[in-house]
This record gives sequence, C-alpha cells and structure tokens, in this order.
Amino acid sequence: MNKHAIGVRAEQIFAELSDKNLSPQRVQQLSAELDQLETASRNYGKALNLAGAADPYPNGDPGGAAGWGLPKLKTFGAPNAPRVAPQSPLQLDAQQTHALWQAARNKTPYRVEIGSKGLEHGGFMGDVRMKTPLAESGLNNQLPAIQIPGQRGNYGLPYEPFRVMSALPTVAMTGPGAAYLQHTGNTHEASGVAEGATKPSLGPVVTETFIKPQKIAGTIEATLEILQDHEEFAAFLPTELARSMYNQESLYLLQAGLEGGPSGAAFTGLLATSGILTREVGSDTPLDALNKAFVDLRTGTVFCEPDLVIVHPETLGALRREKDSMGRYILAADRGPGEIDQSGEEERIWGVRTVQTTQMPAGQALVMSIQQGAAVGWIRMGMMVEFNPYGGTVDGTELWSTNTYSWRADTRISLSVPRPAANNLVTGLPTD
Repeated sequence: MNKHAIGVRAEQIFAELSDKNLSPQRVQQLSAELDQLETASRNYGKALNLAGAADPYPNGDPGGAAGWGLPKLKTFGAPNAPRVAPQSPLQLDAQQTHALWQAARNKTPYRVEIGSKGLEHGGFMGDVRMKTPLAESGLNNQLPAIQIPGQRGNYGLPYEPFRVMSALPTVAMTGPGAAYLQHTGNTHEASGVAEGATKPSLGPVVTETFIKPQKIAGTIEATLEILQDHEEFAAFLPTELARSMYNQESLYLLQAGLEGGPSGAAFTGLLATSGILTREVGSDTPLDALNKAFVDLRTGTVFCEPDLVIVHPETLGALRREKDSMGRYILAADRGPGEIDQSGEEERIWGVRTVQTTQMPAGQALVMSIQQGAAVGWIRMGMMVEFNPYGGTVDGTELWSTNTYSWRADTRISLSVPRPAANNLVTGLPTD
C-alpha cells in the first residue's frame, strides 16, 4: 500500500467512524486498522529518512519521488532531512491524519482546517508565502493588519496584581467541607501545688468549626473573527479571565461577610472574623500605632510574632512618606537619606513584610502572624479553565449561531482562622 492509498483509506475510516450507530465490534476493527495504517505511515517516513542521505534524482525526478507519484521533496532545516508532501494542497498531511486518528480512538471532537499549500501546519512548504501583486494606486489593502510585537499585556484591563492566597499556607480540602479546632483559651492555668495536692486542670476551651468551599467562576468570549485576525489578543483572554478570578478570590478572603463586601459567602473573610484584635491610631503616629499592634500580638492571648502586614496601596504610600523632624523618610533610614522605593510592591515595616492590595480598605492595616495560625487557605478545586467551541448561551446570546467561542473558569476555595487573636486590625491610618 503506497502513501496515497494509506491516506485515502484513513479518510474512509474516519468517515465511517462518524456514524454513531456503529457496533462496538466494528469500531474495534476500524481502530485496529487505523493502528496498522499509522504503523505503515511511520515506517514509510523512516524509509524516506534513510533514503534521504543522497539525492537519487540529481537531474530531476521523472516519475515522482521514490516512485510514489509525489513531487520531488524539498528539504528544510538539517541537511538531507526530507519532508513528505501532501498529494494535494487540500489533502490531509501525516500530522493532521494522526490527530484525527487519536480523536477517533478517544471518541473526542476534533477539527482540522486545511489551508492553501499546507502553510497552516508548517508542512513541506512551510517557508513559502503567497505573493499578491500590488495595485498601481497603492497597497490596495493587500497587507495584513499590523500587530505590534510585545504589546499583548496592554490589551488587558487593570486588575489587582497581588493574590492574597499566595501569602497564606494552603491545604487541600478533600471532601465537601472541612472541620478545624479553635483553641480560644483555658479555664485554669498551671500553678504551684503542695505535696499530695490535686493538680489544676487547664480545661482548654476548644471550639470545632466547619467550613464549606465558595465557588468563584466566570466566562469570557471571543468571536471567530477575533480568533482568526488577532491571535495574540485571543491568546491573552484566558489570562484575563484568571486575573479576574484571582481578584475576586482576594476580595472574598479579606471582606466576605463584611459590610460592603461579598454577601452570602460560604466562609467569613479575615476582616469580618469574630475575635480578631483591633487598634485605633488615635493620638499615635501611624508607625507608632503599627508597632503597638505588633506588641499586642506578642503580649496578648496568642503570644506570637507578626510576620505579615496587608495594607491598601494608598496607606502604604502614606507610610512611606512619613518623615522625621529633619524631613528625612523614616522607612528609608536603613537605606540612606532619601533612598526609598515608592513603587515597590513590598515594604518592610519594623522588620515585618508588608504587602499591598486594593482589596484591603484604605486607611487600615491587617497585622498577622501566619506562622501562629492567623489564617489558612483551603483549596477544594484549583482553578480549572476550559474552552468550549460548541455553543451555549451567554447573556441571552446563542454562541453557536453567532460564531462565538467561550472560555470558562471555576475554582472552589475556603478560609479558616485557627487563632483569630493572631490578627490585629489597625484603623485610622493615613491615605494621603
């Protein structure tokens, strides 16, 4: 069986497999035959590679390459590396045939687009370009639209770049919910006792808390024309969807259950959690108030060291501009006079890592001891992004009839606060 016959028979098998009424026995027979055809095609390719060490037709191929009726093969890349040409510019090549074969075996939808001269798949004429004469009056719209290289990021909408979940320890939620214990105090403490006397029992106060995952989801659509004419923009769309998802995730982690925040959430955000400490700036300077919030954690009911501060960018900017009596930036004291990075995403205040996010209310700072149980993120389902080319309805628009394609993203997360007092919310901080 020659190469052309292999391709013809493969197309016949694909056509027959499209019949949904085939018996399982017939499907198995066709799949086995496809295996044989693939092996034959692969062996043919290996034979061509072996024969490609020399040109058997230096004066031209009178009967087609290797007697298969194919045009003489053009080599690309490495010397003497032949490529198999399709019988026709509109015929499937080996790569496309293999992809269709795999789709048929897996019973999954697949689409092959056959373009002119095999240019779309980098085949035997992969370095050939069509040349269209220019009209005497000018370009006459013959050139494609220009896409500015490296400008893909500018297509996106502005989203908060910091993901709060990235700052928390995370745990996989292996069931529909999770339970954790909160140790909020002891009824008694250890004390000195006389010989033979009863020892006091601490009587730990422990509360079992159940949490459920919150689903966060979204879709993003693009028309056939966008996918064809603006490939870089279309490739950026799933990234845009993910950025929106992370933005909402951070909002839930901080403000779920808070007035003005997400309502009806499956868990309570950090700022709305009962039992966290609070401190008002009052008559203190902003940096003094933050330092006292650190001390609150160290001397309070948790006795922990702060290791993270979350603030709004306006608040962090105001803290960075704090000056001493001589007009020197206080936070820049360890970097040299006036050497302060006003654009950096992170800061170290009193030696503690400080991050900024617009999902934190301006004028507030959340001082946390992550290592001592301030918060734990739960992942029931990591973000799953799927592409759907087969229709559906979005906002009342039927996608199939409008040549519109869709990406869908889903994630399920939750939050637990094992030790609420390992969090201290500082309010009254400056924003300008």
